[in-house]
Amino acid sequence: MFRRVLVLLIMITAFVSCKEDCYSAPESVFFKLVDASGNNLLENGTLTFYTIQMEVNSTTTTNITATKTTDNRLELTKVGDFNGERNYRLYSNIDFFDFKIKASPITTDCEGYKIDSVVFENNLPVSQSGNEYTITLD
Repeated sequence: MFRRVLVLLIMITAFVSCKEDCYSAPESVFFKLVDASGNNLLENGTLTFYTIQMEVNSTTTTNITATKTTDNRLELTKVGDFNGERNYRLYSNIDFFDFKIKASPITTDCEGYKIDSVVFENNLPVSQSGNEYTITLD
């Protein structure tokens, strides 16, 4: 009897701990910011200042981390770690633009979220390749 209870407890513990230890973070989003001729604005030094804010509610925003990569793109990490839609704004010394990220829970045995779409406002010329968005700023 003791063995059966012990085996049952071990199986329950293994099942519960696997679920807790399994988390899948959303992929990063990359922005490549270029001018009308296709020149990378981070690479050529034209873009010297940028910040990205997320709308918390109608009166509050918070800054999010955007890291310049070695290949002169902006990497946004953990921006899809939620269920629903969030509004963002990128400010720079050249221009600003708004975008929305829609995310949803993943449907595997792990917990986590995936980015369903990134939608740009302000009629920006944007092309997408996977999770990289090439954005033309004038």
